Amino acid sequence: MQAAELLALLPIMLPAVAAMAVLLLGSFVPRHGLLATIATAGLLGGLVAVIALRPRVPLVSMGLLAFDGRAAFFWPLLLGAALAVVALGFGFLRARPVRGERHHREFYVLLLLATTGALTLAAAVHVAVMFVGLELLSLSLFGLLAYEAERERALEAGVKYMVLATLSSGFLLLGLALLYAETGSLQLAPLPMTEPWSPYLLGGVVLVVVGLGFKMSLVPLHMWTPDVYEGASAPVSAFIASVSKIAAAAWLLRFLETTEAWSLAPVALVLAMLAGASMLVGNLLALAQENLKRLLAYSSISHLGYLSLPLVAGGPLAGEAVAFYATAYVLMLLAAFGVVALLSEGTPGHEVVQVRAYHGLFWRCPVPAAVLAVALVSLAGIPLTAGFVAKFYVFAAGVQAALWWLLAALVIGSSVGLYFYLRVLVTLFATRAAERDRPVASMAGGVLVALFAAIVWLGVLPAPLMQLAGGAP
Repeated sequence: MQAAELLALLPIMLPAVAAMAVLLLGSFVPRHGLLATIATAGLLGGLVAVIALRPRVPLVSMGLLAFDGRAAFFWPLLLGAALAVVALGFGFLRARPVRGERHHREFYVLLLLATTGALTLAAAVHVAVMFVGLELLSLSLFGLLAYEAERERALEAGVKYMVLATLSSGFLLLGLALLYAETGSLQLAPLPMTEPWSPYLLGGVVLVVVGLGFKMSLVPLHMWTPDVYEGASAPVSAFIASVSKIAAAAWLLRFLETTEAWSLAPVALVLAMLAGASMLVGNLLALAQENLKRLLAYSSISHLGYLSLPLVAGGPLAGEAVAFYATAYVLMLLAAFGVVALLSEGTPGHEVVQVRAYHGLFWRCPVPAAVLAVALVSLAGIPLTAGFVAKFYVFAAGVQAALWWLLAALVIGSSVGLYFYLRVLVTLFATRAAERDRPVASMAGGVLVALFAAIVWLGVLPAPLMQLAGGAP
């Protein structure tokens, strides 16, 4: 292996090494703070490695992984989201002993391994490596979901995700096998686009889109999402909503671009149907939710539908729109789930998830309420927030490709979403309470303030991120 090839693996290797360090050291020095520090150091090391290696782009490791402009954009996003989840999880788990233990070694090991799988998935240019990364991510999520096994819903969430993820992996493997039968190669490369299209070619690409559509929870492959989000702890829900989904979307973008599969009309139609249905169904089902985590689950379904619109459109603006929207989406979902995690730190027996529990939150605990408010406003696409600029990007990609019916679904879905986001927002500022709650001081509070600033900053000054997104391909 050449030195340059080894450098390309460095951002992936550091979180994996940190996982092994947490596993071994936790057996001898079971201190929660130390294990969280090691996990943070591993993720920060990966982030620093990405930034240091960016001037060397592109780097390819043995034809398996590519540290190119795409990976240089998505790797920092995935690592930053994982860092935020570590900070959110530290205070959340500190008061929640699992099987009588308080050091939570397994949580950090699984989180680091899942992040390693997500990084591998986002940069894979060989389908075997992609599948290894995807399975490492999925297998780690099984344990993370059921981590608080004392809670019946957590165990149920892990089992549901395991069964359905196995089914989706079967679709994905069958699709990859059909593509191999057609091309004779496991490397990503332009597909032979000659009409009449081979049934192996069409079937393979459609099955790959369906398999990844499950990971992204696109309708009708979304059934697992609300139950899993509700059953998992708030930090794990934040991880699935951000790292897991965006890693799958990043590889789907790489797959469609490299193989030029989005030029196949049947494939574009399937992807368009998944995107349009997700925009409408996700928002409509969110209307009836009184559980904030389930509401955010349906919201994430609709937002992955918005993110998929540029994948249907293709063209030079598609990658840029997906990259910007993915960043805004991660910030918004982390902020929303982060507030749930922060407010649940003082309630070891349960989580604060019912919308009615947030009644008048601004008057009782103003900082978390302000963060949740700006996250909801951004999810609704209100100007001067990251969500507005992201939707504008997606709309521009749709206009460029003349996808008028998908743009209509986007407008209708956004209008419906505006209602339930504002309903929760009104609840936050409802009747003033007589006294404030005691503020919860933790790392999560600092993360929430940083997310608040990032959402507003990207809404007011989006140009720097636009330049980075434009250089992602």
